[in-house]
Amino acid sequence: MNDDDDAERLLAAVRAVRRGTRAVGGGPLRQGLTGAQAELVRLLRREPGISVGEAARRLALAGNTVSTLVRQLVDQGHVVREPDPDDARTARLRLTDDTDAALRDWRDRRHAAVVGALAAMDPALRAQVDGTVDLLEAVAAALEGDA
Repeated sequence: MNDDDDAERLLAAVRAVRRGTRAVGGGPLRQGLTGAQAELVRLLRREPGISVGEAARRLALAGNTVSTLVRQLVDQGHVVREPDPDDARTARLRLTDDTDAALRDWRDRRHAAVVGALAAMDPALRAQVDGTVDLLEAVAAALEGDA
């Protein structure tokens, strides 16, 4: 195998895992989200209270692009903008309680599916998970460094 073959196998495996967890977990929200909206929702799930500017930096997007995404998500009932108590010019962003609960339920369904898949594996194959996760984390870090 060479690097090209390894890259193709890795990408195919990641796609297959994503398809499998989507099939089991369904969609997280009733309304479909664009890719950029979904990225922002994931960020707000991890970092509630983040500002638009901070979100733009983390997502490597222009501030006006993130502002547009926030406005769309507020209109859809997924995000709440709250004034920063220390700086009235800054808005803090968080998911609505309903959206947060829907995402938590979705994550739990996907998590349970992966736990079940791992439990059903041959123990020798299952023993490779730590090394595989280390590899995926290293690839992700390398890709983030290229961004």
